[in-house]
Amino acid sequence: MSKRVSVACLCLLILVLGIVSACGGGEEESTTPASTSPSPTTTAATTPPGQTTTPASTTPTSSTATGDELSELFSQWTGLDPVHYDLTVSITGQPTITGHIWQTQSKQRMEYVMEGETVVMIYLLDEGIMYMYYPDQNMAMNMSLDTSQMAQGTMEGDMADILDHDPIIAGTEYYDGKECKVVEFTSDDMSIKLWVWVDTGFPIRTEGTNAEGILTVMEYTNIDFSDIDDSVFEIPEDVQIMEM
Repeated sequence: MSKRVSVACLCLLILVLGIVSACGGGEEESTTPASTSPSPTTTAATTPPGQTTTPASTTPTSSTATGDELSELFSQWTGLDPVHYDLTVSITGQPTITGHIWQTQSKQRMEYVMEGETVVMIYLLDEGIMYMYYPDQNMAMNMSLDTSQMAQGTMEGDMADILDHDPIIAGTEYYDGKECKVVEFTSDDMSIKLWVWVDTGFPIRTEGTNAEGILTVMEYTNIDFSDIDDSVFEIPEDVQIMEM
């Protein structure tokens, strides 16, 4: 994969992961070769007996009431750090991207496979450094990270941004066996829909459709809140690192 394509993938993943960082993360997905977790089932919702996936019959119409409910819902994320999970990104007309994400309050590792090549991105927020690492080539690039541009990656920043777009809670659905509030809003020219897991306060599925009708779907599976070893956020010592 060329560096230009890889940088494009980086920009894409930063864009689509923004909402997840706001709400605390998502789930795991099988990554090749990063994850050994069983392949997730995300194509169909599982509904408990006697329940329905049909959105609730009453949809909040007051933005204030919706904002209060969303604030309470998202606030459940507090204290759930760290987390790691699998991610699938599907975009109309593009190859599916699969990956695994590890994140804490100050560090994040994104490992994904596209067109057969593994790409790893490591963010060290406290140090203001980002690494783009190519395991197959035993090469990495070290870049400065402007943390001020990542303000939307905070819980408070992204939640406030969502609330600024007059979201509504369209109802309650079960997705992948989890009770979710379905949140809908429009940002610029994109219509966005989130399935926010009631028990934890973050989305396990997001959909975004732009003005051209291009649909981006992100699914999160295999959530794990266990501790993450610091070595996950380190580049192996024998890797050649280029300064950018």
